[in-house]
Amino acid sequence: MTELAGSLAITLKALEKVDAALDDTQLANVDLQNILQKQQQTLQMMSNEDVVGHRAVIRKIERLTSGADLQRPSPGPLVAFLR
Repeated sequence: MTELAGSLAITLKALEKVDAALDDTQLANVDLQNILQKQQQTLQMMSNEDVVGHRAVIRKIERLTSGADLQRPSPGPLVAFLR
């Protein structure tokens, strides 16, 4: 009977260690999920900013090619130097 009690005590301690390790693993998983979510939010924000910038460039190109911007900027000193 004493041998059985000792074996049960060892098994119980082992199960407690496994349970604690499982809790640590679950907490680490939650931390990783939070990090992933923040990275996804950052990537989405950067993508949104890229789309806004792209649309602004497209609008500017459309205005330039349609003749809406009749006032052309000066060519700048380098272009004047090369002429």
